[in-house]
Amino acid sequence: MDRERAKERLAILEVLLSAAERRHEVVEAVWDSANADEASLRLRELVDIPDGLSAQLILDQQIELFTKEKRDELTAEISRLRKLVQGPPE
Repeated sequence: MDRERAKERLAILEVLLSAAERRHEVVEAVWDSANADEASLRLRELVDIPDGLSAQLILDQQIELFTKEKRDELTAEISRLRKLVQGPPE
């Protein structure tokens, strides 16, 4: 995986991990929303989502994202990608 793709993947995974860590707030924001557009806006305010990424990536996740196993997998991949992104120049 090249660095640019690693950076993109890292940004996505960091958003997903943040959503998983704030799962109660995420569920509450979605629950209180009238529709998917409103839910997306609320999630953008709640979770630090970089420009270019959509809150839809959180909405599209299965509830399995909130399991410890999945959070551990996200954390491990984030760590691996950070090393790749911060590694020596090619």
